[in-house]
Amino acid sequence: MHRITSVITLTALLAAASAGVTIAAETVGKGDIELFLDSAAFRSPDGRAIQEIYIRIPNSELRFKEMDGRFESRIELNVKIKDSEGKELVDQSEEMGFHEERKTDAEDALQFHTVIKRFRLDEGEYKLFCEVMDLYAPKVSLLGMVRGSRKTSKVEYYHLDVPGFPEETMSVSGAKFLWRVKGKGSQRVFHPNPSRLYGLYRDSLCVYIESYVPQGLAEAEPINFRMEILDQNGVTVKEASLPLPKLKVEKGGALVTYPIVIQEDLNTLAAGTYTLYVNAGLSDQLLVRMRCGAFSVAWDMRTWEVSRRDYIAEARFLLGGQDDYDDFEKKSIGEQEKILDKMWRELDPDPSTGVNEAYQKYLARLAYVAARYADYQTGIFTDRGLIYLRYGPPDEIEVDVVPQSRESISDALQKVDDKYHPINYSNTGARLRYARPGKNILVDPRRLGMVGEQGDVGYPYELWVYHSGGDPIRERDQALEQDIGMRFIFIDTEGYGRYKLESSSAMLSK
Repeated sequence: MHRITSVITLTALLAAASAGVTIAAETVGKGDIELFLDSAAFRSPDGRAIQEIYIRIPNSELRFKEMDGRFESRIELNVKIKDSEGKELVDQSEEMGFHEERKTDAEDALQFHTVIKRFRLDEGEYKLFCEVMDLYAPKVSLLGMVRGSRKTSKVEYYHLDVPGFPEETMSVSGAKFLWRVKGKGSQRVFHPNPSRLYGLYRDSLCVYIESYVPQGLAEAEPINFRMEILDQNGVTVKEASLPLPKLKVEKGGALVTYPIVIQEDLNTLAAGTYTLYVNAGLSDQLLVRMRCGAFSVAWDMRTWEVSRRDYIAEARFLLGGQDDYDDFEKKSIGEQEKILDKMWRELDPDPSTGVNEAYQKYLARLAYVAARYADYQTGIFTDRGLIYLRYGPPDEIEVDVVPQSRESISDALQKVDDKYHPINYSNTGARLRYARPGKNILVDPRRLGMVGEQGDVGYPYELWVYHSGGDPIRERDQALEQDIGMRFIFIDTEGYGRYKLESSSAMLSK
């Protein structure tokens, strides 16, 4: 009879725990700094939840300064938590420093620092707001130009669903996805992996969970766990038994804690998104199937070493339109790698060579664009950078100035006009106004050289001329204007070195 009661209790509770805990997918901060955020809730000795928040920032995203023979970065971290009624329960702001001994580590995208924050919360639903500001970064970001602020990144309205951990029934913690585990037994140290990314540089899945079992149930039956990894089609690709030893129960203790560390080799899995499940049972009887969360597997070096902004920009270059891009942006890192890999293979002009010439050409242009056309954003996001990526180096570049005294830029625009392709004016308007740059704005050196330090004579522009259709990588960029050429005019209307495409003789594809 006791066995039947135990089975009913375990089944009911695990089902409730599985339904009540929302497992967050990879969460990336929005702004100037790339960061990843994850969370998991565990039971504290007093029965309340300890909500853990994990924030990971790659070193390459921060500005490091050399100090006393080592390299230091400093950030300001702001964290707020509100309950379901909008009441603010947590409002913390603190500065913290990170240190590296070598400059190469300070600049390495594969080196990172992880911040762990813990809060005691009651059962319920909450919203988390997190902001990271780089205190050593110059105020030249897009937001900094407007607000005078430094490089920042934010995660807003991150959902926390904190479970309850009752003493009379079994319950399960959240899943802490890990980068590695150091030490043994009580000396173990867990290093979180907020991006939930595994593969090339970490080929073993590592996850930590806790199960809290009433003393009577723990004494009656050994509890077994079994893990399963499913692909996006719901097919089991990995499974393993996780038997737990019967733990010694201390007198007076209401619950027994079962710490569970899942470690599974992933070398046989292709790039993509997978989901981890844990099955709980008594003896040979399966009682509940519990979803721990999704994670990504990626094997391409660029997936790991390139910032997410640049990786997303590569997708924008390849994809056909905004809808395709929006769908891509919502996918996990592993799925994004699989999509891009397929598209590059389709662009490979000679698959038999073992080298994708189209991809190599793209990387060469990307390096040039990053070095030559970056202003306050990565070069691939600029107008000149995009045209260069599409068509390669122009046959001619004319650099000149649009005088401020003129009422229009018609004289400059006529340089791109011909009888076959009428000019399409941009929505910036014909009349230009000069805005003097602030103290923290880097002025294009050519502006100072061409129009004087006062910067009130005119606006630099560049006219790019392709005598034919350039050297496109994508088939849809093969211009109809191949015989008569293409012309693009870029104008620095603000005086900040940000050249915008004002007009073109070409009908640009998306």
